[in-house]
Amino acid sequence: MMLDISSEAKVFYPDLLVGTLLIKNITNTYLNNEMSNASRILEDNLRKKYGSLDRKELNSTEVLKGYYTYCKRYTKTYHVLLQLESIVFKDKQIPSISPIVQSMFIGELKNHFLSSVHDFSYVEGPLVLGCSHGTEEFTFFNGEQKVLKKEDLYIQDQKGIISAVLYGMDERTKVTEKTTEALYTVYVPFKIDQEKVLAHLEDMAKYLKLNNKNASVEEIRIYI
Repeated sequence: MMLDISSEAKVFYPDLLVGTLLIKNITNTYLNNEMSNASRILEDNLRKKYGSLDRKELNSTEVLKGYYTYCKRYTKTYHVLLQLESIVFKDKQIPSISPIVQSMFIGELKNHFLSSVHDFSYVEGPLVLGCSHGTEEFTFFNGEQKVLKKEDLYIQDQKGIISAVLYGMDERTKVTEKTTEALYTVYVPFKIDQEKVLAHLEDMAKYLKLNNKNASVEEIRIYI
């Protein structure tokens, strides 16, 4: 898998990096309770770690602060923060949608990095990470047409946009029950230790393999 970061994106976000994780030989149905058990453990740990904090204090933590700064320009709240708050303060649970998607949710909540996941069989590489002019369109995962916000970051393959920071993932490459190979991507538009992003990618792979130990990690990579 190859990904190029456009020069325009680097001008607007000079510290930008992107992480990718490619996993194959996946069974995207639940084969055991291990991922559910891992979710319950993480939820408990998150409540212990963050239960005494308010939103302002959460947003001051290293990774959330980076996304807070990005989303603030668009008067939006970072969705991972909202999910974290629902678990920490409202006793919600991590949803069991599918093993592939749940492994992403667990990783995002643990490490706070913005991630997306795609059925790799529908990805027409190579990929390009661009910075929107505010005119680009793509089909949101629920079929709705979206026009990107100006200067929002997005990733596209040879057929079109597959994800954007503010709007999330597309419909064409979305994960289904039949998905056997998945591409995870991680947007980091701020300065951070690359090892933390690698650890996040490894966590998502680890959580997925709880359900399907035969899943094979084909590539983990950071692009700068």
